[in-house]
Amino acid sequence: MEHHTKNESKKYYKRIQNVTQEFKPRVNARRDANGKILTEKEYIQRGWKEYFESVLIADPDDTDSMIFFTVEKEEIQSSYEEVTHIIKCLKTHKAP
Repeated sequence: MEHHTKNESKKYYKRIQNVTQEFKPRVNARRDANGKILTEKEYIQRGWKEYFESVLIADPDDTDSMIFFTVEKEEIQSSYEEVTHIIKCLKTHKAP
């Protein structure tokens, strides 16, 4: 191992990782709408395009499949005593 000096420790551990880890091949495949496995890059891209078009270009009148989230503003009223107590509990010279 030639990367054992202090300045090259990152290279040393990267080399150890490369030697000790097993090879994990990358799998590029997906299933189409019929369940058929697609492995060619062109077909995979076309499949993802069709999927996102079907998801993103939805019927605006179809609200059954849409989920709506609302956020209600919560009013928090702190008393003067609560605020002063919390400030006193903070460590000195420390940001909250």
